[in-house]
This record gives sequence, C-alpha cells and structure tokens, in this order.
Amino acid sequence: MRNRVLLALLLGAWFAAPANAAFININDVAAGTVTISFGDFDNGGFSIDGGAATSSGTLTFADGVQHTFTGSFFQNNPVSPMVNILFALPGSPGSVTSFLRITNPSLGNVTGNFGGFTGATFFTTGLATQLQGTTGGGSVTNLTASFASETASVPEPTTMLLLGISAMAFARRRRRS
Repeated sequence: MRNRVLLALLLGAWFAAPANAAFININDVAAGTVTISFGDFDNGGFSIDGGAATSSGTLTFADGVQHTFTGSFFQNNPVSPMVNILFALPGSPGSVTSFLRITNPSLGNVTGNFGGFTGATFFTTGLATQLQGTTGGGSVTNLTASFASETASVPEPTTMLLLGISAMAFARRRRRS
C-alpha cells in the first residue's frame, strides 16, 4: 500500500504542469498608439474586436478608439468582481481619458474593453480614477491586469502666465504703432 501511495505521488509530481495566471497588459506610454499584450489564455484564446483568438500575443492600435475583447483562461472558482483601471486628467476625476475594464471574469471567461489617451473623454464615471500618466493594476483569481498610461502634456501655470503677459505686451505695442 505504501509503495502505491509513493508511486502515485511521484507520478503526480512528474505530470503536474505549472499553473500560470492569465494576464492583460496595456502600454499607452507612446503618443498616438496603445499596445496590448496578453497571455496564458489557453482555454479558448483571446480575441480583440472579434479577430482570431490566440492564447498569447501583442497588438498595437491607434489611440482614441475603444476596443473590445473576449478571452477564456483556466479558472476553477467563480469570480464576480470587475477590474476597472481608469485614468483621468487633473481637475476632472470623473472624465475617463484612458482605461481598461474587465467586466465579466467569471469561470475563466472574460469580456472587457480598453482605450488609449488622446485628451478626449471616453466616458464619465463615479468610480475612482487615477491620474493620467501613472500606472495602475488589478487582478482576480488567475488573471492579472496592468495599464501604463500616457502622460498628458498640460502646460504648467508659469508657462501659461508668461504666454499671457507676452500676448498682452504685444497687443499693447501694436496699439501704440
């Protein structure tokens, strides 16, 4: 009996495969483009905008367009929470300028959408947002997600003040002539 248990343990260890969590990483640091990398969607693949499903890959899109995705990964436990990684500009925390939303991570089937920064608002929300130009992350069982957002080029107040003073001086000089 003892030999059978030992043999079963050895065979189990021999055939056991390492468990990998599925992942979705969005990189929107470069101006004009957003890149999505995904992997370990071995239970049916990952598809963006209805394209062909693959288990892993990296794709780059133009900023400003909202993309949808679906995927299937190995998951044994029901999961109900959503993952929202939302970014906004200073002073407008409810106006989402870039984002990743995973809306249905139950039993290994995931749906969601994402969009890269152009300065325009994708949608408004009452949910917590992060400052545009930072990195955010989230996870549920066997799925991790991250988003590196593009830094918004907002002129600092001193620059705006100097531009205003210069414009006023130019207008005054022009009137005198």
